[in-house]
Amino acid sequence: MTRGAVGMPIEHEAHSAVHANRVHIVDIADIPGGGYLTLLRWRDTFSIEYGEEELMGSCVRHSEEALAALACKRLDNPHASVLIGGLSMGFTLDAALAALPAGASVVVAELVPKIVTWARGPWRTCLATP
Repeated sequence: MTRGAVGMPIEHEAHSAVHANRVHIVDIADIPGGGYLTLLRWRDTFSIEYGEEELMGSCVRHSEEALAALACKRLDNPHASVLIGGLSMGFTLDAALAALPAGASVVVAELVPKIVTWARGPWRTCLATP
């Protein structure tokens, strides 16, 4: 057995008839300027990779949540406007929305349109959960 993103086991078809134990490529997204991102899934766990490097995994979100919460708590204006550079898996966005008052606004600047599509589809169930 080999290991893939975030140590997820990769079982080859010849070694296992259990479909649920394999990492699946869900989709691939082109990056403006060249290259691509790969969305992987293993059971209920997702990972975004660039080449062989994991950029974000659905299991580890604490740093994104803490960054958003700390930054938003420092804002004095109840009508503040916050810019988030990159949607990624949406953990920073979720935490910012939870920390900001109702009158505040959040804008997310995402360069890869498929990231938004993925957030509305495959990993939608990951968002807003502990």
